[in-house]
Amino acid sequence: ETKQGQNIFVESNMKMLIVLLVFTITVMMYFSRTVLNFIHAPSKLQPSFEYENLRWRLLMDVKELGNRDSSDDQKLIIESQIEQLEKTDEYEDWRARELEELTTLVQTSIKRNQNPPDCRQAKKLVCHLNHYGCGFGCLMHHTAYCLLTALATQRVLVLSHHPWFYSNATVKDILHPLSTSCTQYKDSSDIVPQVFSNSSTNTLQLINDYYKILGNYSQPYNPPALPQEISDRLIRLTQDPDAWWFGQFVGFLLKPDQEGRTLLSEAVDKINFTSPVVGVHVRQTDKIGAAIPYHRGSVFYPAMHSIEEFMEPVENWFKKYEMTHPPTKRQIYIASDDPQVLQSFHAKYPNYTIYGNLNNSLAAGLDLRYSEA
Repeated sequence: ETKQGQNIFVESNMKMLIVLLVFTITVMMYFSRTVLNFIHAPSKLQPSFEYENLRWRLLMDVKELGNRDSSDDQKLIIESQIEQLEKTDEYEDWRARELEELTTLVQTSIKRNQNPPDCRQAKKLVCHLNHYGCGFGCLMHHTAYCLLTALATQRVLVLSHHPWFYSNATVKDILHPLSTSCTQYKDSSDIVPQVFSNSSTNTLQLINDYYKILGNYSQPYNPPALPQEISDRLIRLTQDPDAWWFGQFVGFLLKPDQEGRTLLSEAVDKINFTSPVVGVHVRQTDKIGAAIPYHRGSVFYPAMHSIEEFMEPVENWFKKYEMTHPPTKRQIYIASDDPQVLQSFHAKYPNYTIYGNLNNSLAAGLDLRYSEA
C-alpha cells in the first residue's frame, strides 16, 4: 500500500509539473509577444526570435516529459494545445511566407550552381552511386550528401553512369536531370574522401567507399552545419533546422521523370485522400535484429519491433488530430519488404482502412531484391 501510494504521489507530481511548466512558459510566451517585441521592435508581421525559440523549447520539453509515460494522453493534449498557438498567435501567415522564401532561396541557389554559364570552365564533383549493398534510400542519402558538398564547394555535381548495385539502372534513369547544361565530365585521377572549397583541381571524384567518407567527415559544411546567411532564420522557424536544410537537397533530387510521375499518379488514384492517410514503413527481411539492438564489428543490427510498436505513434497521431477535427476515418499506407506484414496489419487492425502494394513487397524480398523483377 505504501509503494502504491508513492506511485500515485509521483504520478500526481508529474502531472502537476507538466501543468506548471505549461502555465509558466505560457506566461513567458505572453510577455515575449508584448515586452520583448516592444524592446526589439520587430515588424508586427513577424514574431521575435525569443518568442519562436521559446515555443519550440516548450514543445520539446513537453515531449520529453511525455516520454516518461507514453500511455498518458495528457502529453498529447498539451502538444495539441501548443500546436494550436501557431494558428492563433497571428504569425501563421508569416511562417508560411518565411518557409516559402527560404525554400525558394535554397532551391534557386542549387539550380544556379548546377547550371553554370560555361560548363567547360566549371569545377565539377563526380559521384559514383554504386556503393555495395546500397538500396534506393541509401542512394538518395549519398546523392544528397554529394549535392550539398557540390554547393558548399562551388562545384557542379555530375553523376557517373555506373549502375546501381541492385540493378542495371542508374539513378539518372528514374529522376529528373540535375542540370540542363552541365552533365558530362572528363575522367580524373583525383579521387578523394573529402572536398574543400580551396581545391584548384577542376574535376574531383568522391571516393566510392562509404566507410572512408565517414572516416573523413571533417568538412566545415557537413550536417548539422547551417549556412551562416540563413541560420538565424531557420533556427527561429523550425524545430529541426539541420533536417530542413538537408531535406532541401533531397527535395531537389526527388523529382521523378515523366514515367515516374505517371506511376505515382496511378498509385495516388487508388487511395482515398479525402481524409488523412498515415504512412508506415516496416523494414523486415535483412533488417530483423534481436530483442535489443547490437553491433557486430562495424555493422549495426536494429532490434525487431512488433506491429503494435509501429501502430502506437499512428494511433497517437489520430488521437491528436481529432482533438481539433471531427472524428475521422482511420487510414494507413503500409510500405514493407515482407508480404506477411500486410496480412498482420489487416488481421490486427480491422478498424483501419489499409493500403499497400503486395507486388512491391514481393519484389523487395531477399529472393528477388537483386534481380531486375
